[in-house]
Formats: sequence, structure tokens, C-alpha cells
Amino acid sequence: MTEHFTDRPPEYFADLPTGSIPTANLHDLVIGLLNEEQRAALAQDLWNSVNADAFAAPFSPEQLEELDRRIASLDAGDSILIPWEDVRHELLGPR
Repeated sequence: MTEHFTDRPPEYFADLPTGSIPTANLHDLVIGLLNEEQRAALAQDLWNSVNADAFAAPFSPEQLEELDRRIASLDAGDSILIPWEDVRHELLGPR
């Protein structure tokens, strides 16, 4: 089983400098010490944190209602869908 860095307790990171870490130091402190499997786990943990942040944007009740309305319209087949090629041609002209 691959160990993930997010599974470690906060005190594990207590000795690491806080704030902005220059790339060379980051490499020396973390990346240079990890094997390939650990680096892959770190990359996945970083990606998961970015992905989670991207979807954590707060939506207003009105925005959620509009999204629900649009999804229902799509599901019911009531929406007119335009292929990207047609939109691109209309916006940018012929290629």
C-alpha cells in the first residue's frame, strides 16, 4: 500500500520551514529523498488537493438552482445543443 503524505500527522511536518520554500530546497528536502512510488503518491496528493479546491468554490443558492434547471433541461432533451465546431466557426470564422 502506498503511503500518502496527507495521512501523516501535522507534527511530522513541524521541522520543515514555513512559508515559501525555494525550489532547490524543496527538491533537497522532499523530492530528492523520495523513491519513485513516494513521488507518485506526493504528486497524487497534490493533484487531489488542487482538484478539491477547484470544486470547493461556494455557489450561491441562485447559482445552484440555475445549474439544477440546466441539468434538468438537458436530461429532458429540451436544450438545443450546438457542436463546438459550429460555435468556433461562428466566433472565429472559417479556418
